[in-house]
Amino acid sequence: MRKTSQTLLLIMAAIALSITTANANVRLPHIFGDQMMLQQQSTCPIWGWASPGEKITIKGSWGSETITETNSNGKWEARITTKKFGGPYTITITGNNTVVINDVMIGEVWLASGQSNMEIPMMGWLPQDTILGAYKDMQMANNNNIRFYNLKQQADSLFAAQLHITMRKKSTPKRASRSASSMQAGRDATPRAGWTSNT
Repeated sequence: MRKTSQTLLLIMAAIALSITTANANVRLPHIFGDQMMLQQQSTCPIWGWASPGEKITIKGSWGSETITETNSNGKWEARITTKKFGGPYTITITGNNTVVINDVMIGEVWLASGQSNMEIPMMGWLPQDTILGAYKDMQMANNNNIRFYNLKQQADSLFAAQLHITMRKKSTPKRASRSASSMQAGRDATPRAGWTSNT
């Protein structure tokens, strides 16, 4: 009787798994979300998961659209073409369900990587470590075109796929806690990208 019960449980688990797979919703890694930034005048990769063999349509409100299909493991990947700087836009990903990413900007994307020299915030590490000219920069940093996200400092077996994000925000109101090097680089890159300093 116990063996029969175990067999029934296995069958039920297999049926439940097949139903879940058949009805898998379109999902995205954490790196894609509201207030994100895409590199201008480029073909930007975007990826995620859904049901195997599912047709996925990715549409940017600036006029770009691409269609792909998931593989046998339910993974899909595509590239979306971006225009010159601008926004905010939306990205709509449609399969069996629809996912909408709001407040997307197109501009310059930079990866800031380092140790304490990259991590030190605009406010510095008081009282010893301060940032020259930080107060003036923070007063001028009310710029919604500068976007940030931070990655968790931890080992993660799904890191490459998920990119766990602890913060994806506009530069305000917590600009004092942003990386000083990143903030100043973003400030300097703003006019080169074609934006005004404050919007």
